Amino acid sequence: PTSKSPVLAVSAANVGTVYAVTPAGIETTLHAFQGGADGATPWGGLLNVGGVLYGTTYGGGDTRGDGTLFSMTLAGAKTVLHTFVRGNDGAAPVGSLVKSGNTLYGTTAAGGNGTDCGGPTAGCGTVFKVNHKDVYSQMYRFNLQDADQPLGTMLPFNGELYGTSFNGGEDINNSLGTLFKVTKDGTETVLHSFGTGVDGADPVGGLINVDGTFYGPTESGGAHEFGTVFSVTPAGVETVIHDFTRM
Repeated sequence: PTSKSPVLAVSAANVGTVYAVTPAGIETTLHAFQGGADGATPWGGLLNVGGVLYGTTYGGGDTRGDGTLFSMTLAGAKTVLHTFVRGNDGAAPVGSLVKSGNTLYGTTAAGGNGTDCGGPTAGCGTVFKVNHKDVYSQMYRFNLQDADQPLGTMLPFNGELYGTSFNGGEDINNSLGTLFKVTKDGTETVLHSFGTGVDGADPVGGLINVDGTFYGPTESGGAHEFGTVFSVTPAGVETVIHDFTRM
């Protein structure tokens, strides 16, 4: 989804691993991804829920490589819970999963709605959930005016989910990213569209919560076009608090 690629752990198939490491630096490989149905290229982190690890792979899965959702024991026994298949389904999960209540939530950077956003995995992305029985279901399909390519991990806050998208926005001719909120019944609201004046543009990372105010970065935009750090309230009042400059 962007020109930047993560540094991947190397497996026999060269598509990533799940590993454990002790505080003393002793590393153990729990699983080496094999591509195909097993999944490939994990980007997001792992979420530990009662001693079971949950994660996603950006690639692998079906023959088109739209990604997977998996669980794994601490001993390395892995189960694929869902294979993404683009179209109305999601594709290319990038951000990590989050837990709120007894449910896990995540996003895909593509798939969902194949009419608004182009690219090889046509679609603007989705929000999905996994219940306490490890059953996957889709919550929301983004369109270009509310979000395109949600890359960062969502932030649960007061029973709702907050996130950013790399592209998209209410002005489709100025598609520079959004801040959005999704309720647990699947209702989505755009809180802020980036790119007006010296505002930031193209947020990549997720949000953090500090005393009820959210903070995050943008990859570009700002007074010098090298990105920003911003704050935003749950009501959507956004403020640029730092403009990056090239040194």
